[in-house]
Amino acid sequence: MKRAAATLLIFCFFFSIISIKPAHAALGFGGRVMFSIPCTCPPFGLWVYFFPLWLNTGIPVTGALYYPPVAVPFSYYNVGVPSTYALGAFVPGPGMCSIGAPPATPCFPLPALGTILYTGTSLPRL
Repeated sequence: MKRAAATLLIFCFFFSIISIKPAHAALGFGGRVMFSIPCTCPPFGLWVYFFPLWLNTGIPVTGALYYPPVAVPFSYYNVGVPSTYALGAFVPGPGMCSIGAPPATPCFPLPALGTILYTGTSLPRL
């Protein structure tokens, strides 16, 4: 009986460790891409403007998110293509997208609601 209880305890402990997920402050988003601007200064990426943009609040807003080169794309890989829909997760906070042509002109930051961690897109719509 003690051996069965010990085996059950070890089994439960093993599976509780496996199911632990990393904690981060990612929020969900979804919306239609209106346009995007490539970030020409480091760190590179895309500044993607959504209208409407649904955040975790459920209230549609409008705004931009920064898509860094390290973000994970899912099908159909049309990140930043106008008239596509995107669904994914982002970390709220200022995005790091800057545009300019250094050294001739300085880099200027573009405001963003956050940084995309991963996103999936639809095919372009007409």
